[in-house]
This record gives sequence, structure tokens and C-alpha cells, in this order.
Amino acid sequence: MAKIAIIIHYSGKLPGYFNLFAHSCHFNKEIDFLVVTDADAAADLPQNIRFCKMTLPEFRARVEAIFSIEASVNSGYKLCDFRPFYGLLFQDYLQGYDFWGHCDIDLVLANVLEYLPPEALHCDIVSVRKEWISGSFALYRNNDMVNNLFRESKDWQKVLQDNYYYRFDECGTMKAGEAMAYSLILSGKPILELDSEVESISHLVEKIKQKKLNLPLNIYQQTCIKESISPNMLLKYDKGSIAIAESTHPSYPVGMKFLHYHYITEKKNRYFSFPNWKEIPDIFYIDETGFYNVADIERRSTIKRKRKLNGNLKYYFSTLPKKIYKKIFKK
Repeated sequence: MAKIAIIIHYSGKLPGYFNLFAHSCHFNKEIDFLVVTDADAAADLPQNIRFCKMTLPEFRARVEAIFSIEASVNSGYKLCDFRPFYGLLFQDYLQGYDFWGHCDIDLVLANVLEYLPPEALHCDIVSVRKEWISGSFALYRNNDMVNNLFRESKDWQKVLQDNYYYRFDECGTMKAGEAMAYSLILSGKPILELDSEVESISHLVEKIKQKKLNLPLNIYQQTCIKESISPNMLLKYDKGSIAIAESTHPSYPVGMKFLHYHYITEKKNRYFSFPNWKEIPDIFYIDETGFYNVADIERRSTIKRKRKLNGNLKYYFSTLPKKIYKKIFKK
């Protein structure tokens, strides 16, 4: 069995939903998770999660020592730009591993090795999105060729030196700020035809696939994640399995499974609710309004209405007035 290390680099206090992510790691016992952070370690972690204390200045020093370049490192999304460099940046932690990877923490993982087909781990790069290399979860074979793939980009030094987040770990940003690369690619626009600010890791992978970059690397790309929940959909998490429990969407039938559920969309909704469970249950449900335990699911319609009402009240009586005030007084 392949030995895998997933690296999570996070700056600042860990969000309250980290315990949901950590619980899902418990059902991925064959994978080691290394959390590189300046935050204190969370309590009651699964044995396969290890915290490595590292401040941003310490990380910057590591980048500059390895690449002999003056790096710009700030908090927030910029840290994601460094993901394709992890094979070298954290090589001292990756000895003996067949693959290293990265993932977000605003998600719940299924059992990764049970979900992925055998051919995936015969490849050199594994992405859980077909259209681009996924930042939310991706795997890279731990060898010199893959670990130095970023050097094939003409912009890799620019990415390290500039504080701006270029989405180098995914499909890059556009020179014309009004157009997002993601939507254009999903509409069928080839990534190599985009007016991109940088040549991202997805650009390099596409060049390999089109044999415009002569590297003998095999790529696995398959969209197998859920990043939004429609109004009539219910997901069920069951001991490392994520599947649709209810759905009226023809493309997402009941029983369809996913490698992870990423609440990147729902967490922005005014009524999405994270649970305040003292202990994360092995079985729970998620809809567009948040999380439910088994006991709550029978009265989900009542809870759902209450969450939406509370969310709307908070928005119209708190959030919206603040937005208007800031717009008027430009503060």
C-alpha cells in the first residue's frame, strides 16, 4: 500500500470546524496528516494527525534557504500558492513517503484510499477535479521529477516573490480581473488559451497531456467531490463514506458517493450552521443549511426553516446596516 502524507499549512487560529475535518481523518488511518501552523494543536486529535509549529517568518526563511530567493509570505490564501513546492519545502518531513499531497480543512473527507480506484495511485499526480489540479485535495508522487515540476513554469519565481495570490496551485488568475479562469474552463475554454497572469501547475499538466512538455508523467484527473448542495439535496456521512441520501437532481442521484464534501459555497450562506457537538458522531447529515445528527434528522424541515429565518434576520438587522454604513461613510 502506498504511503501518503498530506500537508496542511495554516496561519492563525484554527477555525471551529477543524474538528469536523479531524474526525474525518480518523477514518483515513493509512494516511498521515501534517498540520504546519503557528496555532496551538487541537485537543483529542486522531493519531494520524501531527502538528508542526512553524511561524510565517520561519516558513519564509525555509523558502529562502531552499530557493535562494527573497520570498513574500503573508497569511491567508497566499499560502496556497506554495503547495506545488511542498515536495522540496517539506522534504525533511517526507522521507519514506510514496506520495505527498495537500488539502483544505473546510471539508469532510471520505476514506480516500477506499474511494480512489487502483489506477489513480499508479499515476504521478492525482487531482479530484477533471478540469484543473484541485487545491482542495491533490496528490503528488514523491520523486525528483514531480517535486521539481513547478520549475517548468516561467513564472515560479514571480509566484514566490509576490504577495499576490496567483492560484498557482490550481489554474491561475486572469490578467483581466473581471473573468475568473474557473468559469471559462468550465465553459469549455482551453486553459492554454487563457490570458493568464502566471503559468500555473494546471497549465503544466495540460502541456504534459498534450505532449507540449516532454515529461513522462501520468496524470489522474476525475471530478469526484461535492462543493455545493442544492436545496432539495441531503448528504450523509457514515464512518468515512459520503453519499447523497436525498436528491431531485438528475445528475446527482441518491447513492452517489464523493471523495470529500467541501463547504466552500455553503459556509458563505447566512443560514449555514456548523454544529456545536461535544463529540463528533460517526454518522451525520448535511444540507444547504448545515449539519444534523441522527436525532435531529427527523425534524430537519423545522430546523431548516428556523435556520433560514435566523440567518435572514441577522442579515437584515445586523449585516446589511453595517454594509450600508460603510458604503455611505466609506469606512
